[in-house]
Amino acid sequence: MNYPRIKDRASIAHVGGAAAAALLAVLLSSESALSSDGTAAGLNRRWSKPEVVLSTRHHPVSGVQIAAGRRQYAVILWRSGHSPPIPAARAQNSGNSRVLASVRRPSARRFGRPSAISPKGAVDAALGMSADGQTIATWTDSAGSLRAIFRGPNTRWKQEQVLSGSGVSNSAMAIAPDGTAAVAWAQVSPSGTEQVWTSVRPSGGRFGPSMMIPGASAIGSQGPFAATANTGLAAVVWSRQCGVSRRETAQGSIRSPLPGPPAPRLLFRPPEPIPNSECPNAGLDIAIDDRGAVIVLVNGFLARAVVKASVRPPNGTFSKAERISRKGEEANFARVGIDGSGRAVVVWSRFRRSLPHGIAVTVREPDARFSPPRRISGRRGGGLHDLAVNHRGSAVAVWQSLRSHRLRASYMRPGREFRHRERVSPPLPRTGLASPSVALTPGGKAVVAWGQPGARGDVGVFVAERRRG
Repeated sequence: MNYPRIKDRASIAHVGGAAAAALLAVLLSSESALSSDGTAAGLNRRWSKPEVVLSTRHHPVSGVQIAAGRRQYAVILWRSGHSPPIPAARAQNSGNSRVLASVRRPSARRFGRPSAISPKGAVDAALGMSADGQTIATWTDSAGSLRAIFRGPNTRWKQEQVLSGSGVSNSAMAIAPDGTAAVAWAQVSPSGTEQVWTSVRPSGGRFGPSMMIPGASAIGSQGPFAATANTGLAAVVWSRQCGVSRRETAQGSIRSPLPGPPAPRLLFRPPEPIPNSECPNAGLDIAIDDRGAVIVLVNGFLARAVVKASVRPPNGTFSKAERISRKGEEANFARVGIDGSGRAVVVWSRFRRSLPHGIAVTVREPDARFSPPRRISGRRGGGLHDLAVNHRGSAVAVWQSLRSHRLRASYMRPGREFRHRERVSPPLPRTGLASPSVALTPGGKAVVAWGQPGARGDVGVFVAERRRG
């Protein structure tokens, strides 16, 4: 189903509109000179001048996400309106929030006009794109049901699909380069407990029947988080909410072959505990490679903010979660990515006296240990960051500097290390922090999207592209 485009140009202006031009002028006001190749002065020549995808003055935006295929990109954002942020209130959600999407087609030089792909009342959106441009977006509607919509490489958004009944509180979606996708969500049962449900979509198809992971219940507010691979393998991880006297351990479930006639079937197995992962009060992250090796990150603990990692080899069990951040440092908000060979990259934020103190990285070669962490940002690198790793092994990390108020990035070629820092944006307005989203094409070209407030109460969504891989 295609929802109507946003027609109120006084509220939302696309590239070329007066509001968009004004926002870009504010963005570049401190560095308005342009070099001969059109790059804003002060930017790294590897990155394009930011493009305004959306600007609005009457609708707050958040949840900006970007995805990339071989020759095209897609951006979504959600809550372009007001909606109850509390899961329990979603059943009575009467807000006008929507999921908006903008796509840059292979032959185009700019993103198209953003259009609404959901009805009013949508929250918790997620976006993914395969290597050939198959694009999926999911969200929770006003009744608390999980929905998905699809877009082919050269088609419009269509084939909306309802994946669950009401009562969804958290959801996650992951898509592999070949288009295999997995979605997981927490749903309140008639008895009042939260259960973990999953659904898998083969490349080019629709999501299959919803399946509950047996024994996964009472998960609280952490998860689920999902990952998937080209081989059809997938993994889901979640944690149970901790109480004053109860310290729960994170759990995971792996989608792996189940022997049986007439042929093996891929099914999610019963939950497995992740030892030494009690009370991850800052969330989890997960990645899986084509062999079935899984890495789970455990972010933050009640006693001290640290980053731990658990590794599950193919056909094995989860190892004890061990600290990978430096001893004695505060660390949190870790992200993990893994390439086709099983080489994993982890980035996280360092803190000192609860203030951001740089972005750290560690790399794990297949069947080896994590390397000693090192800092890839300045000491004032912000806590808001993102990481992308493609199947070939390219990786890019992006963050906001609290000193210069720029977005910065560090790029890594396959098999190499992260290189020097690169400027992605001019100094951003100091009225708020940008939360960047980054994606990589299969060939290694990086693209970053972010939302930022303007000086006059407006909000813009911007995209910058790294010219070379």
